[in-house]
Amino acid sequence: MTKEKCINCNSQNKFKNIYSAKKFPIFFGAIPSNLKNVKDYPLEISICKNCYLIQQSKKIDERVVNKIYESYYYNCPAPTISNIGTSEINKFLKYFKGRKNKKGKVLEIACFDGYILRKLKQEKWDVYGCDPSPTTKSLIKVLGEKRIKQNYFSQNLFDTKFDIIIFRNLLEHMYDIHGFLRKIKKSLNKNGKIYIDVPNVKEILKLGGFGSFFHQHISYFSIETLNNILIKNGFIIKNYFEGNPNMFIEAKVRTKEDKQLKFSKYEPNINFAKKKYNKFKKKLIDVFKNNKKSRFILFGASSVATTMMYILNNNIRKNIVLVVDNDLQKHNKYLSGSNFKIKHPKDIKNTFYDKIFILTYYFADQVKETLKKLGIRNKKIITLKL
Repeated sequence: MTKEKCINCNSQNKFKNIYSAKKFPIFFGAIPSNLKNVKDYPLEISICKNCYLIQQSKKIDERVVNKIYESYYYNCPAPTISNIGTSEINKFLKYFKGRKNKKGKVLEIACFDGYILRKLKQEKWDVYGCDPSPTTKSLIKVLGEKRIKQNYFSQNLFDTKFDIIIFRNLLEHMYDIHGFLRKIKKSLNKNGKIYIDVPNVKEILKLGGFGSFFHQHISYFSIETLNNILIKNGFIIKNYFEGNPNMFIEAKVRTKEDKQLKFSKYEPNINFAKKKYNKFKKKLIDVFKNNKKSRFILFGASSVATTMMYILNNNIRKNIVLVVDNDLQKHNKYLSGSNFKIKHPKDIKNTFYDKIFILTYYFADQVKETLKKLGIRNKKIITLKL
């Protein structure tokens, strides 16, 4: 049997399990019809008992996962088109602007459709970006092939160094975190900075991780574990914000003069997280069991919805009459793990139903506003809140 190593400290088989699934689809959320039978793989999330980094402890082949990011159906909304996810991006931009950096060369790795780079260019930054996604082609048309590369980041991808490198929702996808950060370090100008945006595992565990664990996320960071990783690679945190759901970090290459921020030891309560997960699972099932004759509409075709599909039996699924989402790019695709075609919220008006189940933790209030505009009363709405 192959011994699993911690991707941070290389400890072998020193894991405590947090979550296990015998099967979970490689793609979650919205998928095209020709991918209705998406391949399933086992999924296991654990914490390293040596360095406390939460991570996948039975990873699938990195080449399989990379095919996701290169595909046209990668389940990530393009905010320049759909306006979905802009609230979280704007939170990061507000944090970034608050650091009052001198304008210079900025690279965004995994820039996708270039929402951030377009904003920064308007403010006179010298912008560059890279991403293997076909969606990035639209940004190349705007900013040119010299500045935007439809490719994975590498140290020699650009013929210049940068004053600032941004990577949002990327580090958690990395199989080789240390190798990536070493390349980043060599790509910075003197006194250059990095800005990181990653999911905050403390907030994830408060919710038991339901819908937050999937194959694409290899690691789950706290500010403490991320600080340790950055120090190990010659960086020092200068500023940070622990938000919900994400945290933002400003770091630079460490010099002798730099003083290191001090963090208390963080050892999460895994038993609490497991109990919380089981509570969410039970609530989801009970919502349907306690309303056996009700017809349900699901609002939100995300990883939460995909996870839910894998815990509901076929009899319960029969009570679902419609799946809707605000993201235009998901419409007329299928919810992974099901045969439900995703529709526009306007289709609710033409559907006979009893309850609408909102399947998002963080954007429930935005969804409620959508439903309010459609004339739907609160008593017909169910949320994930326990």
